[in-house]
Amino acid sequence: MLTYVLITTSKGNTPIIVDEIKRLGQQVREVSYLYGQYDLLVRMTFPSQIFLNKTLRSLREIRGVRSVQCLIAKDKTKENDIVPKY
Repeated sequence: MLTYVLITTSKGNTPIIVDEIKRLGQQVREVSYLYGQYDLLVRMTFPSQIFLNKTLRSLREIRGVRSVQCLIAKDKTKENDIVPKY
């Protein structure tokens, strides 16, 4: 199950939070810093809803995390299908 998690952090805590996120395990595929309403975008994969719920609880318990928004991907599109061919 491909999942994207948008995270808002307390000011100045983002690098520490990234380190904590990376320690959550192999389900964390990528962490990106963002500009705008959210501070971090985390790409994760899970074998089931149970593992997703457990990880979301862990994310919310990290000191400095203000909010967590979860987006579960319905389908994955191949890059060749979305990049225009010139």
